[in-house]
Amino acid sequence: MKRAYSFSPPLFFALFALCCFLPLLAAKLALSLAWFSPGVGNKGSWMQQELRLPHPNGLWQLLYVQTGQCNKPCELALYSLQQLHTGLGPKREQVSVGLLAEHMPAQLVHYPALRWQSSVDALSATFNRQLLLVNRQGQVLLHYNAVANPQDAMMTAKKIRTDLLRLLAFDRPTAVSPSLIKENIAQ
Repeated sequence: MKRAYSFSPPLFFALFALCCFLPLLAAKLALSLAWFSPGVGNKGSWMQQELRLPHPNGLWQLLYVQTGQCNKPCELALYSLQQLHTGLGPKREQVSVGLLAEHMPAQLVHYPALRWQSSVDALSATFNRQLLLVNRQGQVLLHYNAVANPQDAMMTAKKIRTDLLRLLAFDRPTAVSPSLIKENIAQ
């Protein structure tokens, strides 16, 4: 006949407390000894101050900021945004890609997914030739450095895609009305 193990109440409580507090102690130790690198989950640079677009469209936005004429790096960024938007698959319905510039460049006709928006002076001056990731409410969250060559463009697009898919996974679009989204897509 097998005998079941039984613990005295003080021993049971001590083992239970050990099981509860040992993971907390390990976490505290990991934090205090810096066994991990905090803040490496995102690939872009977080905004230091809050910055909002004047007219949010209810979609996530990827914007390239360009002052002046659209030159070779600008066209490379537009191509990258077009490819990135296509590569999102079904999630591309939640994302709008575009160019934030003073004047609409002629090259934009070659990129049907991109929308032109007139530039906001605060954004243009600070983030010229950078890519911005904007949430549904129009708040600029992340920015990425300008692309100078095709290899940089490909790496930047991968970084943006990683950050965007992570943000879309946690997005709860309950505050956005479907009619607002349809109106902005139609424009």
